[in-house]
Amino acid sequence: MVSEQVEAWTEKGKELRIEVEHIVQQTYATEYRRLLRNRLGFRKTDLKDQTQFFQPLLDILESQKLDFHITFRNLLDFDPAWDLTGAETDVYVARLLAATPDTSAMKREEAIGQWKNWLKGYAERINAEVSEGLWGDAENAKEERRENMRLVNPRFVLRQWLLEEVIRRVERDSTSGKRVLAKVLNVCDLPYVSATEADWVFFRCLAILTRPGVRRVTNGLKKS
Repeated sequence: MVSEQVEAWTEKGKELRIEVEHIVQQTYATEYRRLLRNRLGFRKTDLKDQTQFFQPLLDILESQKLDFHITFRNLLDFDPAWDLTGAETDVYVARLLAATPDTSAMKREEAIGQWKNWLKGYAERINAEVSEGLWGDAENAKEERRENMRLVNPRFVLRQWLLEEVIRRVERDSTSGKRVLAKVLNVCDLPYVSATEADWVFFRCLAILTRPGVRRVTNGLKKS
């Protein structure tokens, strides 16, 4: 009797599998798009976002080997009012390109062109949302949007190399190693903070843990 019931449930499960898979995929896609909109500071839902913004940006990150979290955090500082041919944009794009562990392999002029092309559409989208009043009054829209982005794009992400260095430090000297571990955990508790004492704690950790001559992409703790 029990085996017959289990078999019946199994057959019913097989019948529902395609429907359940569809629901899971739809739910995942909806949440994925929502999270990316928040990270980019978009308030309006647009079905073209995936092809116009999300996938092109992810393609840039992959081709230029840029760090995901640092890049998204750096987007907080983009001003849609900038002249894309001006010096401010050039400095900003150079900062974006610095989020890679190997700049020598990058085709720099091509990379700059890719970023400026993407930023052009990004600026237009931001300005359109501000004009529509989606971020409140125009005077405060920039800061409100930036604050929303700050709260979803972490300033600090615990990297594997940093964790391994902390482990080695604890194994070599448990007393001083525990102090370093405590500092790192302190920063982990404040991943979205702006310029605070946590920044200096992290810098001190890097000074202790980073070996000379080894280039690593850190978390770009510029004031933002």
